[in-house]
Amino acid sequence: MMNIVSGTLTVTFDPPFYKGIFECHFARKYQVAQITFGPSEPTTRQIESFLLHRWKSLSFFETSQEALKSIKKVNPKRLQRLASKNIQATGIGTKAQRALNRQHEARKQSHQQHCKMLKDQHKQLIYQKKRQKHLEKHKGH
Repeated sequence: MMNIVSGTLTVTFDPPFYKGIFECHFARKYQVAQITFGPSEPTTRQIESFLLHRWKSLSFFETSQEALKSIKKVNPKRLQRLASKNIQATGIGTKAQRALNRQHEARKQSHQQHCKMLKDQHKQLIYQKKRQKHLEKHKGH
């Protein structure tokens, strides 16, 4: 069986910055990454240089596995009409934005757990020091 790799880049304006959302479908996997381009609209040349030089620095977030539909060649004009219809109906990149939101929440949750663990360790260390000091005071000289 031949694996098909497809990817899309959607540039959106999320005030005050332009953001690029990269979506990749590979071997029944869906991955998404996000990059902030800046306050001005990125040119084709800037996007191309980003893809050539900084592609490996993207951290893709993998969502649940999905069955990919068979991809067949579509007329470019029809593809453009379908894209504009999709944008008007559902908005730009909602699936990717939901995946990025889940990634953000997962990172936030792990950070909170890590901070709580460090705080508990610090409290335990302070308690041990107080206990040690208390025991040294009452040695019975």
